[in-house]
Amino acid sequence: MITASCGARVNVVADAREHSQSGKSFEGIPAHDTWKFSPAPAYIYYCENETVDGVQFSDDLQSPASFPFSALPTAANGAAPIPLVGDHSSSFLSRPIPNLAQHALIYAGAQKNLGPSGLTVLIVRKDLLVDTVAASKLGAPVTPTMLSYKTYADTGSLPNTPPMFSMYVSLLAVKFYLERGGLATLRQRNDSKQKKAYEAIDEGVAAGLFHGKVQAASRSWMNVTFTLASPELEKEFVAIAQDKGLRGVKGHRSVGGIRLSLYNAVSEEQVDVVVALIRQFIQERAAKAA
Repeated sequence: MITASCGARVNVVADAREHSQSGKSFEGIPAHDTWKFSPAPAYIYYCENETVDGVQFSDDLQSPASFPFSALPTAANGAAPIPLVGDHSSSFLSRPIPNLAQHALIYAGAQKNLGPSGLTVLIVRKDLLVDTVAASKLGAPVTPTMLSYKTYADTGSLPNTPPMFSMYVSLLAVKFYLERGGLATLRQRNDSKQKKAYEAIDEGVAAGLFHGKVQAASRSWMNVTFTLASPELEKEFVAIAQDKGLRGVKGHRSVGGIRLSLYNAVSEEQVDVVVALIRQFIQERAAKAA
């Protein structure tokens, strides 16, 4: 917020914390009728998937947890649509982007589902590819060359020496995906993975051992989060996971708990291993309590 507000007025359209049980946590996507758009914003920004708490917009446009495309304010006097900016860094290429054509700009880091870090993907509407130098002479803020998208468009993304390794590995990943059915197949596979994980977690919730942090309709497909009934149980779960060769299951340091990331590189077979571990943990704790 502080960074975004430098030289600009920022309106927080919806704060999920205000609609949570505690008033402090991010548990789901706020109801569409609670969103408060500015009457004439310069642009509208959203992050499609939040990785810390594991909250994501549904890609089912009929879901109350979807992004409210139909509620976006319209520009006055028949002007061009208000630019919509989507941050898809942690979900890019995991499934198709809803209403792609309605966006002015989509950006995503490569390091989650596409390739090594050091590469950013941009999908930019052509009317936004403006001469920023000429615009600054007319009074617009100065735009650094690295953020002038026209520079990249005019040079075929080669205004200087690019990160070739990241680009080449990303190219191989795209070819790999296309050979196996593209986004439709990726969506089907990732849907299956998240359903398996959440089904097992819900069993732990029913047993009184786990607490699901996010409302069902807003659950992230990429970052599955939950907490355990006590700190002792959480430490025990992490230790067992590490003994089984599973690393990095601790939640983000700011919220704790458990976080299982299901990015494209994670196979269904690997998810099955995690699910088996979760169910074994539940069964053994239930047997001890009996």
